Amino acid sequence: MLSNALDKVDTRLQSKNALVFGEESYTYMQLNKLVDRLATALLKWNVQAGDRVAFLMPNCPEIVLCYYACFKIGAVAVPINIRFGADLVRYVMNHSGAQVLLAEPSLYEQYQQAAPAQATAAQVHLTQSLGAQGWIANLAVEGPPPAWPDMVADHPAAIFYTSGTTGQPKGVIHTRRSLEQATINQIRQIGIDAQDS
Repeated sequence: MLSNALDKVDTRLQSKNALVFGEESYTYMQLNKLVDRLATALLKWNVQAGDRVAFLMPNCPEIVLCYYACFKIGAVAVPINIRFGADLVRYVMNHSGAQVLLAEPSLYEQYQQAAPAQATAAQVHLTQSLGAQGWIANLAVEGPPPAWPDMVADHPAAIFYTSGTTGQPKGVIHTRRSLEQATINQIRQIGIDAQDS
């Protein structure tokens, strides 16, 4: 399942690149360690299975870490479209009931300036200009990761919001099973395997 897909990567593949972003690259082992640290930080911030974790950031390694960290602890990932104006960002935050917002600093600053009224997130944690590894290193999470909770395939894993062109954005809930099946379908359709990049 998606919750521990990185834990289950074959030992022969752990040194293979899992993610490449510009000049940065992360092996499966490196990516999994970063995800473990972020997942542990979420637990430290009192995020429980079923809680909503919103993120407001562009396509970057940090957003990948956010998804997998949520999946590891059973939290529900709520990515927010960075093209949404402040009112729609606040709407998604409130509608989803997100307890935590993980945000890129400049996007959060724009949101705060345009919509100073506080959204419902109890906690806001900003990424840093240090890149994904620097951000995770500064989370001050010590020790080995805890035992991750058992996942239920039909529990929500992510809520994706529509563009809102015909009214308020609609929250579309995906379960772990539906995300896993969509991933399998994509792999089969494209015809990729572990040797591809």
